[in-house]
Amino acid sequence: MMRLSRTLLCMALFIGMETARPLALCVAYPSLGDYLAGKDITLVFQGRAKEIRSTAGGQVVTFEVIRVWKGDPHRTQPVYSGLVYENRPFEDSREFVSGEEYFVVTFEPEGDLADRIQMPTGMKEAASCSSSPFSDPYVQKLLRGHSGRKPR
Repeated sequence: MMRLSRTLLCMALFIGMETARPLALCVAYPSLGDYLAGKDITLVFQGRAKEIRSTAGGQVVTFEVIRVWKGDPHRTQPVYSGLVYENRPFEDSREFVSGEEYFVVTFEPEGDLADRIQMPTGMKEAASCSSSPFSDPYVQKLLRGHSGRKPR
């Protein structure tokens, strides 16, 4: 009986760990050219987080756009940052901080992905997990020699 109890306890712990484990799906490209060529990537820009609104599954962040490398973002661009995927924590998601500058990479979720990341109705752009603080050495190396342009 003791052996059966230990087995059941171990199984319960394993199942509990399995359902609570966050998802990790992020890919960081080795060059800016890879981001610019990415068919799923809609915007690449440097922006300062100005306003952040929490939602059930993440954050809606309004960025003041400083420099642009891909796409045509508004001068103040709203972006959704999902923190969950199918009601599970998303390990590679980015929680933005107001006033901080970021290298922002976005995509437009297709199919039922917007529902899976709990993206609010009416939002168009979602932040990629590749979005990073602008001062990050990875970002600085990525952008070396690529000045971008001012937003229109």
